[in-house]
Amino acid sequence: MSNIPQPLKMTEAMAADLLDTYKHLHGSPELSMQEQQTAAYLAARLEALGLEVFRCGGTGVVGVL
Repeated sequence: MSNIPQPLKMTEAMAADLLDTYKHLHGSPELSMQEQQTAAYLAARLEALGLEVFRCGGTGVVGVL
């Protein structure tokens, strides 16, 4: 059994996931107000978390908790 508290393990997993997201987004830059791939990526990530997702204004993404 590990001595690392559960919340710390969760934080480390979240940090790794956020770093992957950061690298993905910054590895595929898009022009301002033309972020179609970014919006699609983030919408898919939110949907995978089970959130209801709405698209607005072409590149806007709203995830409802």
